[in-house]
Amino acid sequence: MKKFLKTATILLIIFSWLPNVQNVSASVCWEGPSYPGYNERKKITIDRTEVSGSSALVNFPVLISLTNNDLKTIANGGKVANSNGYDIIFTDSDGTTKFDHEIEKYNGSTGQFISWVRIPSLSSNADKVIYMYYSNSSVSASQENRTAVWNSNYKGVWHMHNTSSPARDSTVNGYNGTAFGTISFNATGKINSATRYNSTQQYGDDAHLNLGRNLDISSLPFTISAWVNPDNFNYFHTIFAKRDTYNINDMRFDLIMDQGSYKNPGSILLQSGFSWEGGADLASDYTLPAGQWTYVTVVPTSGATNLYINGQFQENMGSFWLGTDSSAESFIGKTPDGLGPDQYAGNIDELRISSVARSADWIKTEYNNQSNPSGFANIGAEESCVAPGNIIVNATLDGNPWPASGTGAINYTLSGPSGNISNSSVPFTYEDVMADESYTLTYTSGGPTNAIINSISPISPVSSQFLPNNSSIAFNLNFISGSTMCPLTPKSGRTIISFEPYQVIGSPDYAPHMIGPYSLNPPLSGAYDITLVAYDSHTGPGGSGGQNQPNEQYYLKLLDQSNNLITSTNPSDDIPNNQDFVTKLVNTNLQTAKKIYSVEAWHKAYIDNSSYNSLYPICAAFDESFDYSLSNSGTSSVTKTTNDTFTQNTITKTLTAGAAQDVSLSVTGAPPGVTTSISGQNCNLTCTSVITFTVSPSTVIGVYPITVTGSPLDKQTNFNLVVSGDPLIVSCTASPTTVFLGETATLTANVSGGTPPYIYSWEGTDIPTSPSPDINPFNISYNTVGQKNVSVTVTDSSSPPFQTTCPTITVRASIDPSYEEF
Repeated sequence: MKKFLKTATILLIIFSWLPNVQNVSASVCWEGPSYPGYNERKKITIDRTEVSGSSALVNFPVLISLTNNDLKTIANGGKVANSNGYDIIFTDSDGTTKFDHEIEKYNGSTGQFISWVRIPSLSSNADKVIYMYYSNSSVSASQENRTAVWNSNYKGVWHMHNTSSPARDSTVNGYNGTAFGTISFNATGKINSATRYNSTQQYGDDAHLNLGRNLDISSLPFTISAWVNPDNFNYFHTIFAKRDTYNINDMRFDLIMDQGSYKNPGSILLQSGFSWEGGADLASDYTLPAGQWTYVTVVPTSGATNLYINGQFQENMGSFWLGTDSSAESFIGKTPDGLGPDQYAGNIDELRISSVARSADWIKTEYNNQSNPSGFANIGAEESCVAPGNIIVNATLDGNPWPASGTGAINYTLSGPSGNISNSSVPFTYEDVMADESYTLTYTSGGPTNAIINSISPISPVSSQFLPNNSSIAFNLNFISGSTMCPLTPKSGRTIISFEPYQVIGSPDYAPHMIGPYSLNPPLSGAYDITLVAYDSHTGPGGSGGQNQPNEQYYLKLLDQSNNLITSTNPSDDIPNNQDFVTKLVNTNLQTAKKIYSVEAWHKAYIDNSSYNSLYPICAAFDESFDYSLSNSGTSSVTKTTNDTFTQNTITKTLTAGAAQDVSLSVTGAPPGVTTSISGQNCNLTCTSVITFTVSPSTVIGVYPITVTGSPLDKQTNFNLVVSGDPLIVSCTASPTTVFLGETATLTANVSGGTPPYIYSWEGTDIPTSPSPDINPFNISYNTVGQKNVSVTVTDSSSPPFQTTCPTITVRASIDPSYEEF
């Protein structure tokens, strides 16, 4: 084995070195008193030339979109502490005035970050500087204020960034869009993702988002804008519509792309009100391109309807009129009524509705920002706030501080970007070091007499451990003495054999080859998991260093009462060249035909003409093999209703051998419509595990075998889940019960309970049988007089067939014989 080195690494920065190490001047953090703990920030400069107009834009939501390695999470090599990006905030240039923001997307693996930040005032007269702060490990909850970004002037804002229905409205109004038809979320968008509407026909219920009835645009003026990327103009494509039917005063507002019926394919078409009420169909001279993104903004007022394309004023489309029904349905992607739904085909991103007439400067600035966020806002380099910390080096012997005071005979290095700063003192504190650099502590030699270095804590090696400001990090060199070298601890069902005093064993050209026997009292019988511990013979016990050897392994011979071999264990692992010991579970569930009275430790022979492949057997543990059984509380029964119903089953775990372990449960066999949850799903044998079955109304009645499997060992228990429902009940009526020849009698099967759909089968006098009639109600006329008998059988998907007899039908001749003339 090679010379043994124990290594641990931790993230720190040297801030002020010890006297014999280079000094580094301390810096002052730039963080504001209201937001402590932020280690990093970036300066963001909003280019004044991208802000349109001579007047300031007030409470303008600015899109900040970037992908940056610094914004990866710490686990992915970046600086963001929270996996959701919650520790990212924005402030004014003073670093203390916090701005409201909404996170549209954060990916900690790539560093992609998309956010909307409400800037109180934007001007074209001067660049606007804000700061993005991040890297605060104390933040665990969102610091967004989404609804404040979109103030009361916004009726609704849909980023289309959701991965599934509903499409969230970011305003306080909460007009979330429920998806219908063939709509795709997470499609390619202009800003982030978009919704894709896969409509293929002009008529019929097709892809759209239903925003409900509470969105009110019955008062002028207002502004509506969206990024659109239509597939084609083969038919009318609705971007947004709020609409009733065709009654007087009903609401009608359609923002549509023309198919060429009014002007040209791709013209913007506004349908406001109905023509007989003073409404109008307004079509633009401008035509949109298909297959590319266009920013469309419409500002209807009482005297004009202004159209903006990609931030530029395009034309006044004419006067505007709306109905008064504010409760009409609002859709994205089609019109609400069924008379001409005009579905959209293509992608839509970032649709907004404001209750005010947005100015041309506002609209132009929106386009500049959203079409080129990196040109609108320049993201500066990372600025770091560093604060001093300490590196503490301690040592322990058998868990107690060593030495009690002063400097011990121990050698180690503590290396950083400026080299080794160690003075090999223990205990010692290296003061005034800072975060954000990697430091490595390496043990080389020395320590307590007759002891071995067991570990360096925290877990060795430690790489990329983050040190927050004003914190201390400790390295602990942990030694164990000869009397406590065995790391195996006593527990229930465990027998430990110590091979003290420790002796070296080696390969065939190195004597001795074995040690023992070591007695077991009482002898062992049953099934056991066996663990072996070995130390390198050139490292200790109590020494240091090692050599590269190919076969540092041993195994146990298990002996009976007469010292005869019963069987042998598997060997321990070869001791790695950078370690001084190895602990190995060599056998699981090893069963022997006889009782084990003693053991011998043998070197795993390896003939290599070398005397150096040797080791110290330290100890062995025989653990009773873990085993258990599962049982259940019996059949679980539930009667389903029109709502979800519930039933439970308690699973009991019983230890049958070995020491208790955690058992994880899984459930199979539940039918469609039934979901399962498990309390105590992954816990030890003493905790209660209860399976809850949630049965939906759609579940088919029946008996379902359920299997519960425990891991490890794949233990199983089985029971039945019985799902029942209201019984199938059928009655029959006839009308009328007396008819003349050729007249029709109507038979009706009245059904309750069971599970629709129902299947009917009629039979009786003069009723066909191949096949039997299967409609309900059933009409029949007779051409012979007399009493007619009829029955009906009803079946469903979950009950036995139910047959009932209908009232007898009396058929008479057309002229009553009692009045016949002779």
